[in-house]
Amino acid sequence: MSILRDDGPVRTLARKLPPWAKRLARRLLRIADQISRRFSTPKAAGIAFPTAAMEPGRETVLLIVHEATRTGAPILAWNLVRHLRANYNVVVLLRRGGPLQAAFEAVSSAVICLRDDFPMQSREIEALARQIYDTYAPKYAIANSVESRFIFAELEALSIPVVALVHEFSSAYRPVGMLHGLFKMASAIVFSAQIVADSALADYKILQARDFKILPQDRRNCLCSQQTT
Repeated sequence: MSILRDDGPVRTLARKLPPWAKRLARRLLRIADQISRRFSTPKAAGIAFPTAAMEPGRETVLLIVHEATRTGAPILAWNLVRHLRANYNVVVLLRRGGPLQAAFEAVSSAVICLRDDFPMQSREIEALARQIYDTYAPKYAIANSVESRFIFAELEALSIPVVALVHEFSSAYRPVGMLHGLFKMASAIVFSAQIVADSALADYKILQARDFKILPQDRRNCLCSQQTT
């Protein structure tokens, strides 16, 4: 559409075009944009996918964390890595970095951290999921909080089962429907408390037609800041 939005002679010329020519220009621009997106290099190509600490012969689990901050969900994720690493290679995918990134790197087999400018577009996320699949072949993935849902559909499409850990009340996500895909497609749904499950059930009737679990958090799932420095 840029030919019609340009502030200069192009826009002036576009105003003089007959309606049929404007429609043709828009169509040609859409085709050009599709070609550009198809043949451009995905951003995932510039992301590091470390493998040096991966142990051969071990199965791999992918843990998706929305940010590496000193808040509840990332701290829970850090604890999950510590428990899982006894039996698996654990790869952590961080949507955003933060002060806990070094702590994740210290306990994980690999940490993938997306850049701040990573485009959350389907083509880019598909390429990211494919690279994770090709590099690590995870047995399954854990989406730690609904904020980590950005890649679950692409992983499920690659036959990587996703366990969605839901800590948030669905009432915090409006309009209703934002979480429908997650509740429909994730291989397993685990709520952190009955009240959290009840909130989701009130908004998403699809949960009445599928199994889910409730796994309350306790003090063992918490981590004081001194342990993560």
